[in-house]
Formats: sequence, structure tokens, C-alpha cells
Amino acid sequence: MNQLNLVAVPNGIFSLKEILETRSMKEFIQEIKSIEDEETTKVKVFLVAYQISDTLAQMKLQGFDKSQVNMDNLKESIKVTIELGYEMIMKTFSNHERKKLRELFSKNSAACQ
Repeated sequence: MNQLNLVAVPNGIFSLKEILETRSMKEFIQEIKSIEDEETTKVKVFLVAYQISDTLAQMKLQGFDKSQVNMDNLKESIKVTIELGYEMIMKTFSNHERKKLRELFSKNSAACQ
């Protein structure tokens, strides 16, 4: 089996700006916004989706056969990683990016679309 080297967001393949511009992520963000929950919880849900997208892209670039990936296990491990490392992960984003994420999922986010 080939060794797989993965890098965590936002330092993977897609920058925050790039992932926010994708149609699928724009639609997912609207779904997240519609849920009544805390801003931090919404950011975590977004980060899980962001990391999954980036991880799959990294795997493809490294020639890894994605059909061999157990998606449920991948999603769960990323979810746990985001939950446990949230504060450290957020520190890897620039101040501007952190502000953008908070604004995106704040209670007053309608003004930030």
C-alpha cells in the first residue's frame, strides 16, 4: 500500500477562498446557516466538509484509490479531529479568514452573504 501524506486545512489543496467559491460548498453553507445552532458548531460542521473535500482531492493527486476509502470512517475521524483540535485548527487560519468564518455563520450572517 502506498503511503498517504495528508495536510490539514487550510494548508491543503484548497484555500479557504477557493472552497468558499465552489457551488457545492455555497449550497452547503446555506444549509448550515438554516440550522438553529451556535456559531462555533456551524463553523465546525463547515470545517468537517472542507477537510473532507480537501482530503479527497489530496488522495486523488497522490494516486490513491478512493474506492478503497471507507467514507463513514473518514468522516467520523475528521469530525473527531475537528472537535478535539478546533482551537488549534482555527489558529492556522489568518485573522482575516477567522473573521470571515465567524461572520459567515453568525446570527446576523444574512448581511454577510
